[in-house]
Amino acid sequence: MKRWLTFTLTLTVLMAFTTLAAAQQKAQEKKGTIKLDRFAPLRQMTGKVTQVNPTANTFTVTAKGQSVTFIAQAPGELTVLDVKVGEILDITYTETPGGTKKATTIKSSKRTVGD
Repeated sequence: MKRWLTFTLTLTVLMAFTTLAAAQQKAQEKKGTIKLDRFAPLRQMTGKVTQVNPTANTFTVTAKGQSVTFIAQAPGELTVLDVKVGEILDITYTETPGGTKKATTIKSSKRTVGD
């Protein structure tokens, strides 16, 4: 009988904390204070730089005939000032549901890109 009581109390406390955490996350999402892309999978791309905008902390690469614009994850973490037009880069990035691509690592590539 003691085991059932312990089990029931444990389950009740667990459900209460889970419900509170979910409600808090929904409230933060409505306010816009939480980023929804934190669990987005990392992807990789190799491309040739066609445009650099240090003011907006963005750069555009061409890969497989498509132009893709990347945003550095946070100003100061990655610098686009070292990226030069014409350079070939290996980029690791995440993509949000809205389609925004955030670069997490930028490395000079030894590979060539066929345009």
